[in-house]
Amino acid sequence: MTTEYSMIKELRSYYIDLSLISEIQKYIKQKAIEFDTVSDIDERYHVIIIDSIGSEKLSKIDDYHFPFFTDDIKSITINYAGMQLIIKIKLSLYRTSIEISYNGNSSREIVTGIFSGISQLLRNYKTNDYLFSMPLLLFFCAAYFTVSFIYMVNSNLEDSLKEYYIFNKIYERGNINITVILSIGLPLIYAIICSIFKSFNTFHTRHNEKLKRLGNWLIYGFLAFVIFGIIFTYIRIKALGF
Repeated sequence: MTTEYSMIKELRSYYIDLSLISEIQKYIKQKAIEFDTVSDIDERYHVIIIDSIGSEKLSKIDDYHFPFFTDDIKSITINYAGMQLIIKIKLSLYRTSIEISYNGNSSREIVTGIFSGISQLLRNYKTNDYLFSMPLLLFFCAAYFTVSFIYMVNSNLEDSLKEYYIFNKIYERGNINITVILSIGLPLIYAIICSIFKSFNTFHTRHNEKLKRLGNWLIYGFLAFVIFGIIFTYIRIKALGF
């Protein structure tokens, strides 16, 4: 029985280079040969690369003759539009999406099978950058929750932190609430650092290669400071008294 089945999925973050696009291209064309009835598969397949200047449409990724993508790249869209099978994969700075549609026998099984195959290819290029790409609004919400939680759990946090020279000086000069500074300031600093050095997806560009090591050092160093320098110290003071 002939049926039509479609699937749209949002996926996690990936490191996108020419080898990944090439692997996806090979897989899509194999499935087009297997499940579509057209003979002009190559003409129905194309890759669109968008940067800050404009867009470039390629019949295959092999026509891209550079080792890196441009530093200002925005997205890559892989598209195959056959008679029975349609596949569209969009990889941008902010999201990863896959659309698959098939009209024929066992359409659900074929679509889910193709999706699994593409997901397997992408899995080799996955990153954890999606953890650093939440909108700034979420950081303010987290900061508000942190402030409320700290006040509810223990109102003596400032007394513990005032033992540290830097926090004591801040407190003395402006009589500023240290809890508010930490609860709002730290998430804000973290958000700014992440917005500079991280995006949802990372493209293989010269600029990203330079930022990679510096960004990881700053982000993970900042998290280590928060966890070991503040949170663990507070727990130690409350539990052991020193």
